[in-house]
Order: sequence, then structure tokens, then C-alpha cells
Amino acid sequence: MARHPEQFIADLKAVKEKTRAVPYYTNYHDGWPLRQWSDAIGVPSCDNTARDGLADTAAPWAPGEDLHAIDSLLYTAVHERLTEAEPRTTDWELSKKLLATGQVATMELGSWAIAQMRDAARANGADPEDIGFMPLPMQRDGHFCTVVQPDYRYAVSARSKNPEAARAWLEWYLTRSGSATADESISSVRGARLPATLQPLDDRAVRMIPQTRQKLAAVGAIDRAAGIGLDAPDYRQKLVDIAAGAAPGDLNGYFADLDRRWAKARKSVGG
Repeated sequence: MARHPEQFIADLKAVKEKTRAVPYYTNYHDGWPLRQWSDAIGVPSCDNTARDGLADTAAPWAPGEDLHAIDSLLYTAVHERLTEAEPRTTDWELSKKLLATGQVATMELGSWAIAQMRDAARANGADPEDIGFMPLPMQRDGHFCTVVQPDYRYAVSARSKNPEAARAWLEWYLTRSGSATADESISSVRGARLPATLQPLDDRAVRMIPQTRQKLAAVGAIDRAAGIGLDAPDYRQKLVDIAAGAAPGDLNGYFADLDRRWAKARKSVGG
């Protein structure tokens, strides 16, 4: 397992040199997979308040900040020609087959994708056990970290005519339906075992940090005012374009522009 971004990039180069596989697949065309990188906010710093902390900083892309580390890794992979040759022609559904059959080595996705990739392996005569999951290749104080985020939230409507039956269904779904196991996700039930695909994280003492969400409204307001879109693909598509030479600019200049827009927006919304 790569311990640092530099080692991960070296591993991608080895894939390129020694195999015919695409080392890293951006899924640029569909766009939404690129926003998955934002889910790693909190990983480089191993700080579960990092997303909330964006409301309190004027320069999220400055050296030492999580977004600087996250987006630098993506930029480097593209700039070093370790991704697909034509990012604009990528295809999400095809990418599952490519990863499942070893034609693509890595993608940045949440653990929710493991089941889909393993299904694709079975459908294409490949071994689903070849599909694994690893934390972002960045350590803090010698430890890997990964952010744990909720999927769907369930509740019983205050207007329900049968609240007892609704609650009983929820309890069944969460505790006995087996949905967490089938989806390879972390169960909502306290003390439940991790799914087998995530057990290696626990075995390697990866710190799982639940993200706080106390200032997400403020962060969202700044993000919208800045016109960046942390949870949209556009700004990372531009990052990929710059890295690939398809758009003018360089990494430091782009980060400086993002920080300028963020700082201005933060002032405008009273941050």
C-alpha cells in the first residue's frame, strides 16, 4: 500500500511501464466521479472537522491544506500521463468493466463502488476478489485515515398514520435485512463487524473519522458565492484540462485563483 503521494505516483508509473493497463481512470466525461475527491477532505489532515473548517480559512488550496494535497495528487497523475489518453471520452459504465478486468488499475471512489466493481468482475469472467479498497495514499503521524460519511438518512414521518409499523420496518431494515453487507458498507448498528472488503482497513489500523457537519451551510454559501463547486465536477475538470495541457495555466496559478475566489466569497457572505 502506497504510504505517500510520491509512492503512489511511482506505483502508477510502474503500472504504465510493466502492463497495458491504464494506471488511473479519471471518469472525466461523466463528471460526477471527479467530485468524489471532495469526500477526501479531512484525510490528509486526519481531521474530522476539516470540511467545516473551510468556513474559517481564506485559502483552502494553500500548501498544507487538505484540498492542496488532494488536488495536487490528481493533477500529478494527469500531468505525468498516468491516466486515460482522452479524458473527454471516458465512460462510467465502461469503466466498471475496465477496472474489473484489469484494464484500469485504480479509480477514486467511495466504498459503495466495491459491490458494483465486483459485480462487473463476475459478469466479465474475472475474479471479484481482485477488487480491493485502499485509503488515500497520505499519512498523518504515521497513520492512514479515511472519512466516514452517511449514505441515506431514514426517519419516520411525523404525519405517518402508522408510525409503529414504520419504525418496525426501519429497525428490520437496519438490523436484519442484510443491506449493509450486500452493499459492502458500514452498518448503522453499533458494534457490527465491518464488511469483508473493508476489514483490511481495520487490520492496518486505518483511522475512520466521521465528518462533522456543523458549518456545512456556511461552507456551501461560500462555495456558491465563489462559483467553485466543491461537490460539482467543473473545477476539477478544469484542473484535469490544465494538467493535460488542454487548457492554459499551471497548478500554482490555478490554486491561487481558487483561493482568491474563495477569500472574496468568504468576505461577501460574512465569513
